[in-house]
Amino acid sequence: MRRTGWRKGVAVVMSALVLLSAVSVTPAIGAYGAEAETIQQRTLKGIFDRLLEHKKYKELKGLYGEQATLSEQYQTKADGTAEILFSLKAKEGYEEWIPKQEASFGIDADQYVVCVLEENNPKTLFAALLLDYVCGAIADYYGMDESLVTRYLTAVPAMAEKPTQFQTKYYAVTSDDTMHTITMKIYAGGVWDKNEMLQLLGKAYFTEKYLQDSSIFEPLTGDDHSSLSHLGNFAVYLQGNRYSFTMTLAEYGQFNENGVTSIRNIVKAVKPKGYEEFDYKGGLEEHKDNLWSVRKVEGEEIPEALKTLTGTYEFVQVRFTSPYISGIDSSLTAGDFRGLSVENGTVKKWTSSNPKVAVVSKDGMVTALKKGTVTVTAFLSDGTRLTGKVKVTSSPYIKVSGKKLVASKTYKIKCNKTLKVSLKGKAFSVKNKYKSTKKSVARVISGKDENILKIRGYKKGTAKVSITCNGVTFKIKVKVV
Repeated sequence: MRRTGWRKGVAVVMSALVLLSAVSVTPAIGAYGAEAETIQQRTLKGIFDRLLEHKKYKELKGLYGEQATLSEQYQTKADGTAEILFSLKAKEGYEEWIPKQEASFGIDADQYVVCVLEENNPKTLFAALLLDYVCGAIADYYGMDESLVTRYLTAVPAMAEKPTQFQTKYYAVTSDDTMHTITMKIYAGGVWDKNEMLQLLGKAYFTEKYLQDSSIFEPLTGDDHSSLSHLGNFAVYLQGNRYSFTMTLAEYGQFNENGVTSIRNIVKAVKPKGYEEFDYKGGLEEHKDNLWSVRKVEGEEIPEALKTLTGTYEFVQVRFTSPYISGIDSSLTAGDFRGLSVENGTVKKWTSSNPKVAVVSKDGMVTALKKGTVTVTAFLSDGTRLTGKVKVTSSPYIKVSGKKLVASKTYKIKCNKTLKVSLKGKAFSVKNKYKSTKKSVARVISGKDENILKIRGYKKGTAKVSITCNGVTFKIKVKVV
């Protein structure tokens, strides 16, 4: 992984701070040294004790269940320093899926809890994940509002010149290009100033610069996607795809101009279809035709991912709904078929730009006939036209007596006997056509829907038998002996 990509990954985890691992663990009992001779040791030991009782940390350990064990240990060193060691170890049968992880949090002379992350080390994200729980323990240790502390920590990167490198009184991230490391530091020397935290939170929101620098939101595609992100007083849950997209923004306290600007900037970053026409004015009940809508939501309309937020939040939901053809822009081989449908719209008629290559039924069933590319158009009841490409990668062919047809060859048939012809790539919905230059000598005796045909010889002589499959004609030279 390149260094820049890795740093962006760390920034995302640090700015989220509440994302959990997809796998999870069984509790293990931590051990620690019996003596705490320095202020730093006493502080870190107190934080460790709070961590063991922390509700969210217990939930994290419980999530791992039968798959792995997350353990923690407090220890002092001969030089008077102390550290909290974390270890994640897969249980039997899960070693291939859960690599062993370790992380260490120490404390320096200035009472900062410190964690050094190594570049290109998979343990990096594990340590960044645990930072959230260590911060929660620090908040408990000093009796601070954990929600306020967490919101502050997620706001700091957004206010910095670089989201991967910054330094404030309570939270700092610095990098060492020579050692290829990033150091995270959290102040643990006393109670944090509430007014300072609130002042910063009042300024933090999803700016265009932060969204660009952090890359936490990528442009939507045709595939469904969901994500949860936190920044200061905001939590944002995205769900859907480029054509059908929902964003729910939760703002701590009351929805204000920072929330309005955040919505505009996020829509611009993820680019749902029709985002160019998103001229949102900032109200709690706005819409534009059938393209987008913004409204306040509450109760059951709030996504489950946001219901775990603690405190008073207002929830504003943005929806983009554009009609699109599902199943389009695909490749088929001759004889294959695929059903198309329009999402978020009612179809009046389907058409194909070249019915010789592929046809489309009134119900949107595309049937591939021969090699080529067509444009399929859906005419909607409201006058909208939707288009997409279908590529047919092969044409039908035939085999005579088990071998591919050789056009220059003359095939012999005895009188009152038959010659077997197999059609490959025949479309189920298209009937065959048969001709013979001399029906009294030889002709096809099979039905027009069949894939296995028979040419019967009636009397001595020669004839050319034509078989048309999917609109493609094959000529077989026949001699009846």
